[in-house]
Amino acid sequence: PGKPGLNFKFLLDYFASTDTTPSKPFDFNPGEIRLRNVSFAYIDKRYNDPADGIDFEDIRLDKLQATLSNFIVQNDTLLADLDHLSFTEKSGFRLEYMESNIRFTPNEVEFQNLLINTPNSNIQCEYKMSFENAEDFDDYINKVRMTSVFEEGTLSFLDLRYFAPELKGLEHEILIKGKVR
Repeated sequence: PGKPGLNFKFLLDYFASTDTTPSKPFDFNPGEIRLRNVSFAYIDKRYNDPADGIDFEDIRLDKLQATLSNFIVQNDTLLADLDHLSFTEKSGFRLEYMESNIRFTPNEVEFQNLLINTPNSNIQCEYKMSFENAEDFDDYINKVRMTSVFEEGTLSFLDLRYFAPELKGLEHEILIKGKVR
């Protein structure tokens, strides 16, 4: 209680094991997973400080649509295809469409062939987050290393303002292409 972050550690601690007995390889293949018109909320009750824009301690998604497929587990790596993702967040941010080939490892999450469309922005890129452990997400800006390679796209301040409220009132667009670290 009272500690900043997304509080993933309690899940890691719960499932942690000191058992070193060899086990069968983990087989995970649910086929296709579809979510249709779902409402989702993540509320960290340790905080009550509403934020302008997206409040990452009180996320509420409506009209959530998602399709995931082609799950492959290779040792400590999970591969999956995000065939479709869309939602509206309580702040007003709207993701119209997202797709990607995703790779999860203990120290990286990589989005290959990432396509993001909002009412104001169109982005196509490769995006990778590298980290020492899941606790680094508690201090995302300082501890998670982000790398992106953008194809030519448009990023609107009308969308960025949900992530950086200081941009509210600006209606510019950025044409983006190239590598960003």
